Amino acid sequence: MAGSRSSHRSSSSDSNTPGSKPDETNPPSSGYFIVTFDQSVVGDQRAVQRELKDLTGIRSLAASSEFADGAMALEEVEDEECLYFNHLGIAAIKSDGDRHDVLTRASASEASNVLAVEPDYLARESEPAPAYGIEYLRGYRDAINDLIDKLIKGGTPESEVAEAAIFADSSSSTWGLQATKVNLTSLTGRGAKIAVLDTGLDFNHVDFQNRGIVSKSFVAGESAQDGRGHGTHCAGTIYGPKRPASGRRYGIAFDAQLLIGKVLSNAGTGWTRQIVAAMDWAVAQSCHVISMSLGTDTSRQLIAYGEASKRALDAGCLVVAAAGNNADRPASTGYVEPPANSKFAMAVGALSRQSRIAPFSARSNAGQDGGKVDIAAPGMAVYSSTPGSTYGLKDGTSMATPHVAGIAALWYEKTQKRGRDLFAALQTSAASLSGVDSLDCGAGLVQAP
Repeated sequence: MAGSRSSHRSSSSDSNTPGSKPDETNPPSSGYFIVTFDQSVVGDQRAVQRELKDLTGIRSLAASSEFADGAMALEEVEDEECLYFNHLGIAAIKSDGDRHDVLTRASASEASNVLAVEPDYLARESEPAPAYGIEYLRGYRDAINDLIDKLIKGGTPESEVAEAAIFADSSSSTWGLQATKVNLTSLTGRGAKIAVLDTGLDFNHVDFQNRGIVSKSFVAGESAQDGRGHGTHCAGTIYGPKRPASGRRYGIAFDAQLLIGKVLSNAGTGWTRQIVAAMDWAVAQSCHVISMSLGTDTSRQLIAYGEASKRALDAGCLVVAAAGNNADRPASTGYVEPPANSKFAMAVGALSRQSRIAPFSARSNAGQDGGKVDIAAPGMAVYSSTPGSTYGLKDGTSMATPHVAGIAALWYEKTQKRGRDLFAALQTSAASLSGVDSLDCGAGLVQAP
């Protein structure tokens, strides 16, 4: 325990790469705080209850294990002082000055099972600002002109040309499915379970009707129906049908089992406790992959997300998360946000159709244990489902993330690998990218088996 506490404390400091804007303020927080307990008591609810009673006087708590499917209905437990997520060993406790201070002191003691006490921060969907600077556009023009010149002169090796390929949607499939070679595989994701934690799904969309989708809302007062569109677009990249009602194919693992966890409201925001509750549910449901296209406005690593991702990984569930869209290249390369900046989550950067890093896509954080981009995927002009049985284009590491999650399901179907083995399989099979820094793209462009 001593070693784990020491490493966690050192990993929570802020770090950014040169040219990025350091985090200056704390994100908004709620009337709760998040308490992460030591790995040794995960699954031992009585030990947690005893410690909370001794330290704070809290005598009862609402536990996710009390719900039949492990999905805590947060609006049903609003009066409880403590919410406990059994499979992850993490609690959300209503703010009280004395409780917070007592638990914080306990987290510094080797005799306590309290590992960390952190704010219940606000999270939001991971989409970039729509405008790109003139320097970025000039850079694209120059890169394309340079590639054309090399092709005409015959001076570029075939391998480099392939890595710098320019993709476009065709009548049969999106450019993202082509770039990742999904359109060439016969794998369908059969047998894999994928949880998409986002703004929900438009269950009335013609492409998702009668497909056995499981859903839960972790937002009080809102159903899992998507009132924003972000979740529907992300889920579509993972689960859109092989033959959509109209237009080109855009979905990857259409034979997988899809679970929708609504953790962001129809306004596009949510709290750490909602996200952790949904991660706990996904682990309880034995999911193979969790896809999270969301982030929190800070570069610091949050222990709750780090431990949740690690414990999910230990349970055979790979957490795939958006690196963040806070870069503004070339002026700033940004920073990887939580939950993606945990070394136990697979952080995904976004690529353009020209096989270049997107101008908004965050670069790996310098000096952090973890905090790096692990892999990259298509994240600009991504075509997918939108509410009202329609389709549309979106940009963001949000759009890159479901490409990786869907392809992870294909790798599971082919190899039956889970957890860390699945993480490694995605990285070792990724395609290298000519002219793209590994700090931006990690192992490279994700590839289907």
